[in-house]
Amino acid sequence: MVGDLTYDKGLLAEGRLPGVGSKRQMRAATQMVNRLRTRLPGLVVLPAHDPAAGERLAAALADHPEPQALADPTGDDRDL
Repeated sequence: MVGDLTYDKGLLAEGRLPGVGSKRQMRAATQMVNRLRTRLPGLVVLPAHDPAAGERLAAALADHPEPQALADPTGDDRDL
């Protein structure tokens, strides 16, 4: 979830900034998110105001099985 950093995943990928806020901070944050996308090619970016974000989240969850719970190394799995 990238919140208000962008309103559209395409604009984020292009490095285009929304109209409000500190341009320097938004540019730095946009660059960090785009570097993360490069490192994690399957990363799903969900802009908060993008009407298609819910559909992309549902598709991403359908494509990836639920992760297995991690076992407690002490052997006490009651709290997991």
